Amino acid sequence: MKILVIGGTNFIGPHVIRYLASSGHQIAAFHRGKTDANLPNQVEHILGDRHHLHQYQPQIQQFAPDVVLDMIPYILSDAQMVIETIHSICDRVVAISSQDVYRARDIIWGIETNLLDSTPLKEDSPLRSHYYPYKDGAPLGLPPDYEKILVEQTYLNAPNLQATILRLPMVYGANDPLHRFAAYLQRMDRGRKAIILEENLAHWRSSYGYVENVAWGIALAVEHQIKRDSLSDSFLNRIFNISEATPFTEMERLELLGKLAGWKGEVIAVNKDYLPESWQLPFNMQQDWVTDSNRIRQELGYQEPIDRSEAMKRTLEWERLYPPVDISQSASAIALLEETVEDAILKSM
Repeated sequence: MKILVIGGTNFIGPHVIRYLASSGHQIAAFHRGKTDANLPNQVEHILGDRHHLHQYQPQIQQFAPDVVLDMIPYILSDAQMVIETIHSICDRVVAISSQDVYRARDIIWGIETNLLDSTPLKEDSPLRSHYYPYKDGAPLGLPPDYEKILVEQTYLNAPNLQATILRLPMVYGANDPLHRFAAYLQRMDRGRKAIILEENLAHWRSSYGYVENVAWGIALAVEHQIKRDSLSDSFLNRIFNISEATPFTEMERLELLGKLAGWKGEVIAVNKDYLPESWQLPFNMQQDWVTDSNRIRQELGYQEPIDRSEAMKRTLEWERLYPPVDISQSASAIALLEETVEDAILKSM
């Protein structure tokens, strides 16, 4: 199979490409050439800006892909540009989306109030009704018009195109730009006797996925045999969640991280009444953010090649080698109290 990968040189993409190349597929990676991803030698490279993808239609047509894997469709026009470019070349796209399309995301952020969505979230669970979730401050430099819902709809509604949508969880592992566990690990490595979590956060469940496991799921979806509707002979579109089968609470995940890190301290959940009034976690932790990955497991035979303990062990080893320059930028930093405040609470208890 010939596979054109748009993006694919950062965090998740190189693992996907290596999986696909090792299976004997012919890969062309379209990217800007700004990241040394150490891809297999047989991978072809088409260098360019995806915002001008149509300019590279001759090179794409020469490669003649059987499927396009779009790793980085952030905005509506990203999907539109791909469709316009490949419409006469290729009739199948696998596009990377996110679990932030679900309404549960806006419940957690306090945009939707007076309701909770049941979890785990299935592929047909309610989606957000408010678009552009990061318009007031996007993480990692995402554009203010970032909107995966519009990306999904554009691909799924495109005529004469078979679209597979993959909704990813919070992904961790080597090269994670959010350094999800770095703030926790720093405190452990400094020998803190305890880490305090606000009670609701401690019991909050959310979906994660180790980078190599998520990449394996993406590769399976790319390789999946395409089926047609027997009545209309049209392509069947499909949406899959990718996530760990058994979600941990935040406290359980932190305890496992501590065990793997050789930390002798303990994780303590405390009622918010013990916390300073000035400390407020700006999220509704009554809403879990767990997705159901049964569909991809049943239909594509997805199973994680690397178990969770080994995955977290590899992650903490990388975090120790490459800690973030600013620990406050770690995704876990928002959950932590100031150490002096934590010490005072521990003393009072």
